[in-house]
Amino acid sequence: MMTEGVVFMGERMFSIMANPGNLHLYMSYDENSILGFQGAVVEHQQHVEKLGHESVVVRYSQQLDDLNGIILPGGESTTMGKLLCSTGMMEPLKNKIQAGLPVWGTCAGMILLAKELVNDPVRHLGVMQ
Repeated sequence: MMTEGVVFMGERMFSIMANPGNLHLYMSYDENSILGFQGAVVEHQQHVEKLGHESVVVRYSQQLDDLNGIILPGGESTTMGKLLCSTGMMEPLKNKIQAGLPVWGTCAGMILLAKELVNDPVRHLGVMQ
């Protein structure tokens, strides 16, 4: 069974199509950015492109200026958090999200977004309740 919906975040729109165990997300832009340090980057690229959109892998702080939105993929949240810090991307990305940048996190991406984690004192972007 296919479920479709639209989610608005600020003035931005996400379209969601979900099958059991399989979630597809695309933003209302031709180009969709994916944090590309580690994890399920290729899988997210394939899904975005399957939906007819271009995917751009973000690995450098200079790329943050051109984002319409970003997908934070599953993977290893500690590694991604360390790489966000070492590349100088943590604070600029956090600021952009707080200013309304649409963001979608899956698995480790959700951990990066969380303000608080159970049994874990580490906080990464800390922008989501």
